[in-house]
Amino acid sequence: MVKQARPQAKLGGNDWRFCLNIHLFGEHNFMRKILMALAIGVWLCSSAGLSQADVVELTWVTTVFSASGNHPGVAGEQMTTTIRVDNGGNSLLSQFWTTADFVSYRAEGASGWFFEGYFAQGGGAFSTDAAGNVVTVGNWSGNWPNENVVTSWGATLGGWWNNGFNEVHAVNSPFGGVFADNVGDNLLASSWSASFAGIPEPGSFAALAGLLLFVASRRSRPRINMVK
Repeated sequence: MVKQARPQAKLGGNDWRFCLNIHLFGEHNFMRKILMALAIGVWLCSSAGLSQADVVELTWVTTVFSASGNHPGVAGEQMTTTIRVDNGGNSLLSQFWTTADFVSYRAEGASGWFFEGYFAQGGGAFSTDAAGNVVTVGNWSGNWPNENVVTSWGATLGGWWNNGFNEVHAVNSPFGGVFADNVGDNLLASSWSASFAGIPEPGSFAALAGLLLFVASRRSRPRINMVK
């Protein structure tokens, strides 16, 4: 027997309208998903920023005078010291932070090394005026020589100082420390700046929103496929 080719189905009557409705439903559903993803993404990023807004970074920038022992610091390179504090507030204006509000200490060099400590003791406090400028500085330190620290070169015990005269931090066994240029400036309020930590940049929101809206607008254009 010779098999006959099965005739192809043709759209007739209102069939084409039914197919078009299904197509448009799929496109509109895609549009809704894109807009929902955009809304959720912005909400999550905003929430992350708000939840971290009370953590403040107090920053002092100087250069390395010298490094000793196994410390990888290089004389003359830029060194940034950041002390993180959290007093439960959500403003930089007229704030006050003691060692009870301490979160972490971090120093990092332009060549890539870093030192982090998580204990603070000492007197005085960091504070800001009504314009958000640092006006007082705490004479604080870590718990040398047995504080648990994190470093880029693997040392795990050491300590740090913000007292205006000796090493700004050092590690123990084997010993290695770093001295800063103009070390007395770390007790000078004008040498420090205060800013919030961990807030996503507005440019990131704009880029994400623009990309998703572009894709959604391109995808949501209705297309009519005519079947003869």
